[in-house]
Formats: sequence, structure tokens, C-alpha cells
Amino acid sequence: MKSKHIIISCAVLIGSLFSYKIYGGKCDYIISSIPFVIKHSGKWCLNQNMYTPISDYDAIIIQANNVILDGNGYLLKGPGTSTTLSRGIVAYNRQNIIVKNIIIDGFYIGILFADNSLPSDTLIPINYFISNSIYNFSQSKPKNIIIQNVAIESSIMQGIYIKAYNFIIKNSRIIGVGPNSNSPHSFATGIYSEGNLCSIESNTISLGYATGNGENVGIALYGGIDCRIKNNHIIFARWPMWGRNFGIWSKSSRSGHPVIENNFIRGAHYALGPFGLFSGNIAVNLSCAFFVQRKNKANQFFDLGKNVAVMQSSVNEGMGGNSICPDNRVYAAYRFIVNPGAFSAYSAAMAWGEGGEETLIETYAWFLVASYYKHELALNIVNNPFANGYSENVVSKAKIIADKIFIGNILLKTLKMINCIFQSISDV
Repeated sequence: MKSKHIIISCAVLIGSLFSYKIYGGKCDYIISSIPFVIKHSGKWCLNQNMYTPISDYDAIIIQANNVILDGNGYLLKGPGTSTTLSRGIVAYNRQNIIVKNIIIDGFYIGILFADNSLPSDTLIPINYFISNSIYNFSQSKPKNIIIQNVAIESSIMQGIYIKAYNFIIKNSRIIGVGPNSNSPHSFATGIYSEGNLCSIESNTISLGYATGNGENVGIALYGGIDCRIKNNHIIFARWPMWGRNFGIWSKSSRSGHPVIENNFIRGAHYALGPFGLFSGNIAVNLSCAFFVQRKNKANQFFDLGKNVAVMQSSVNEGMGGNSICPDNRVYAAYRFIVNPGAFSAYSAAMAWGEGGEETLIETYAWFLVASYYKHELALNIVNNPFANGYSENVVSKAKIIADKIFIGNILLKTLKMINCIFQSISDV
């Protein structure tokens, strides 16, 4: 392990040595090798296609404010494997950053702007299910971020992940984000965003290859005060068997809703929602409904008109007819039985969580199951249940239910194994 870190450190050092100042040119610096760390303000450029085979180290890390990263249309190529954890471009706690004119292919996440906290640590706040003030987000440290004219292909988890204040994502293309045959159960998102004062416009997003329990989201926005999502084109390749496709998923604070207008969405289970101001959106080949409905009425969507749903003949792979809407609790439990794992258990917790205080025991029981499968958010809740609004009485009762779920799952596996043995014997 020590030698591995030495090799990676040397690679970064060599990358730093290969940058040089350009006097009198359009760029201040050229990046000629990756992995690379940007440590100075200025305009940094690529002048050739670049490839990194390192699967656990990021290609370009921005550690300075006031940076323009111009790819000049060149390719930043990652390992392209299902096991890679590397990101294409990464910046934590940075301000006044522009990323433009670059092709990014084959990373876990194409572009990431965030706080020092891991992305998964900030997806769901404390008291999510029992508080009326859900999704009141704290101010993000990154701010004044622009991502434009970029193309991101074949990312496993997200094309773009951004947690910032005052950001713009526009005129970009995000294609093929999501799991492959070796990693099929990803919850893939074209653009995942969290923050206020933002614009996501005129982007093309194509995904939808999740299988099993996987889910796909074209654009996700959490927070969304003074934000606008408009003129985006979102296409899903197919409906997953057990998962769901969401066109634009928006969760707002009580202080305000994002404006979501004039977007085109094809092949989703749900086109829009659950919170926002919606107008002029067009959805084709929906499986379930135009708007996501939520039982918690603290916040809700506002249909401002001219939102149109059209059912056409099948034009996407695997879309021969309407799919089942996988939202109710019975369906969520059945999904876990068929495909037991972290994501299916967590989805069941989400379904029960919609019941608020009346279903806290069942919700926490499914969080326990999801934590057994190492779901990060479930682990965060289970490791500190009282801070997340679950009393000692709720926890003790939930453990009984969780044990029953585990026992039922073990019995089912045993029956399947016995059936497989008898089938093998009969074949002989």
C-alpha cells in the first residue's frame, strides 16, 4: 500500500513539473500530463488528448481560486472500468472557477465541485422524515462556478456533481452515464446539484441503462432558491425492470422553489417533481405520471400551465408498453425480495418514510436492513438514530421487524438453493 501511494505521489509531482507558463498567449499555463494539481490562479489549458489508467486517483484537481480550465476541445480520458473511483475534474471549497470546452470520458464522476464532506454525506439532512422544514440546506462553501460547453461520457455515478452557491451549467452534453454490465445497480444522475442561485440550461442528457434496483435521474436539484432549470433535453434509453427513471427531480427548502420550464423529457417513469414551479415542459412516453406526488405536503409542485405529456409508439429500447409504477410499499418490499441489497432496502425505507411519524418504526427497520448492506446514508442514520429523530422505543421495535426481514430473506435464499440442487439432480 505504501509503495502504491509513493507511485501516485510521483505521478502527481511529474504532472506538476510538466506545466509551464505561456507568455503572451491566450493561456497562462498548459497542462501536459495527468494526474495534475492546479495550485495557482490563472487560465489553464489542454493542448492534447490525455489518458490516465489510474483508477483511484483524480485526473485534474483544482486547489486554487480564480481559475479558468479550458480544454480547447481535447479529451480527458479515464480508466473506463466498472470499478474505477477516479473523477475527471475535482475542486473542493473553490470559488470563481470556469470549466469549459473539454471532453471527459470514463470516470466515476466527470466533474465534481463540493465541500470537503463526501458527496454522500449531504444528500439527506437530519430529521428528513419527521420535520416540516425538510431540505433547508446550509450555505455551500464553493461559489461562482461555471461549467459550459463540456461533453461527459460513460461516467458511472454522475456526469456532474456540484454543491455550490451561484453556479451555471449550460450548453453541455452528458451521455451514457450509469452502470454497465459489470456494475448494474447504480443510482445514476446526469447532473446532481445542491445549492441556491443557479441556472441549469440548454444541456442534453442521455442515460437510462440501470438494471436490477438501479435508478436514473436526468437532473437532480436540492435547495433551489433562485434557481432555474430550462431548455434541457433528457432522454432515457429504457425503463429498468425494478428501478425508476426521473426526468428532473427537485427538492426545495420552504423559502422558495426553483423555476423549471421548457424542458423536453422522453422515457421517464416520472417527468418532474416533487417540488418546483413548472411550465411549458414536454414529456414523451411516460410510464407513470407527469408529476411525482409526495404525501408530505409541507412542500409541493406548482403547475403553472402548458406542461404536456404525449404517448408515442415505442422508440426507445425496452419500451414496448407501460411499466409498473414502483412507488408503493408492497412493491418496494417485493423489489428487495427479488433483488436484495443496499439500494433496494434503502428504497423501501424511502417508501415507508413518506408516512411521516406514523411509519417511523417501519422506516427505521428498513434503514437497519440497508445499513447491513453498507448503504452509506443508512449507516449515518443507524449510527446516530436519536439525532435523526428515532426514539429508543422506535429503535427497539424496528430491530424486531428488521430481524424478521433478514430471516425471511435467508429462508428465501435457502429455498432457492434447494430448488437449484433438485434442478441439477433432475438434469443429471
